[in-house]
Amino acid sequence: MQQKSSTNAQEQVARREASPTRSEQTLFVITGLLMATVAAGPAGAAGPAAGTHATDFALLCNALNVASAKVATPEIPAEPTDAEEAAALINITLLSPEALAELTGSNNVDTAISKPSSTAGKECVEVAASNCVKAANRHKTAKTDKAYQLIKGADFSDTARQALEEQAQAVLQLATELRAELLKAKADTAQKLLRQAVGPAAGEQTKVTTTTVASRAAACGKSGSGAAKGEIAGESIAADFLCICGKDTDKNQAAVCGTVSLSANEITWSNVANAAAQWKELHDACKKHSKLRVTTSADLRAAVNAVLQAAASGSGTNKAKTYMLGAAI
Repeated sequence: MQQKSSTNAQEQVARREASPTRSEQTLFVITGLLMATVAAGPAGAAGPAAGTHATDFALLCNALNVASAKVATPEIPAEPTDAEEAAALINITLLSPEALAELTGSNNVDTAISKPSSTAGKECVEVAASNCVKAANRHKTAKTDKAYQLIKGADFSDTARQALEEQAQAVLQLATELRAELLKAKADTAQKLLRQAVGPAAGEQTKVTTTTVASRAAACGKSGSGAAKGEIAGESIAADFLCICGKDTDKNQAAVCGTVSLSANEITWSNVANAAAQWKELHDACKKHSKLRVTTSADLRAAVNAVLQAAASGSGTNKAKTYMLGAAI
């Protein structure tokens, strides 16, 4: 089957919502490539021999295992907002002016915090350490501000002081919670896209594809004379597995992908009957020896590059079919 072009992959990715972070952009792009450039090609008129597509099967297995693992939390710079820095400065000014004096009086804030015997060292521990850094940064520009000088003055009432302390702490707590939720949301979004790239969950009776096809050639494409792209090529990793490794009444070699011998009944392409059962066998064979639990953007890039390199070098024993996988002629 002919490979979908990189232009189509870019178009799919472009239609996705843009992410403000480099990490999530990488995951979006890689997901689009997995969905659009992993493609399969059936053999010619005669069915291929056992093990013919073992190499392509290994490539898809790696893509499947990488896309199925838990996505590592994206590395997003925790740059504080103006509100956070202001709240941190107000908080430490009211609660521990001694610690603030040590922080602002040192050439290096981290050095001041690292001294366990100092007030800053005692106050700026664990989560509070980042707030101390924020406070010191904001103090550089706020130290001459009239409003800031007011809260430091002796005339600032205890009632106002307590209310302001509570508000500052609430802002800092909310900022911490929002940042944690943002990180989780970005990881969840990437995970969802990768699940879509894989296809329906193995073991479920959900159809591997909802695309209507008349035959294997229509579903998976054909090489040689009258070469054509298949309707489900690149639709999902599951669909590509079936195009390369699946068996039907014409191409009924159960072990064409080498390491797995399909026992499920032949696929009827017009209604994709038995496709789900074959997908489960192929899926389980891939997962059997996989130890990958967490996937990173580097893992995803490597999986995509491996498929792209294989596709670019072509396949087939008679004439190399570039941008195709599973072409045995």
